[in-house]
Amino acid sequence: MKIFSWNVNGIRAVLKKGVFQPFLDSYRPDIVCLQETKAERGQFEIDLPDYREYWNSAVKKGYSGTAIFSKQEPLSVINGFPEEFAARFAFADELQRDAAEDNDSTRADSSSPTMPRSTPSQPSRRRSASRV
Repeated sequence: MKIFSWNVNGIRAVLKKGVFQPFLDSYRPDIVCLQETKAERGQFEIDLPDYREYWNSAVKKGYSGTAIFSKQEPLSVINGFPEEFAARFAFADELQRDAAEDNDSTRADSSSPTMPRSTPSQPSRRRSASRV
């Protein structure tokens, strides 16, 4: 299974540059995790019939945000941090996105990427986490 993580620093810029589709065509990842999308689903047209899309946009428009594109349907999707996880850490999240229960219900719609690290890293305290 191929899993890629990519801090796109704005999905609209990546789409405008025309590098997203060639990346998908070249590497054919099973799962693509995007950070810093800085957009909400529906602000642009993206056609990925082989992937399911899961977006977790920031409350403040044009800020932060994540998206996951997966060829397989996940067992579950949680937007934000699960409450039991959020309770264990003191988040410095100015947008108050520290618990999945605080977010709307799950939305499921049908620079350069990097491979995931082999060692776990500490979770970011400024972004929402999406899990596939």
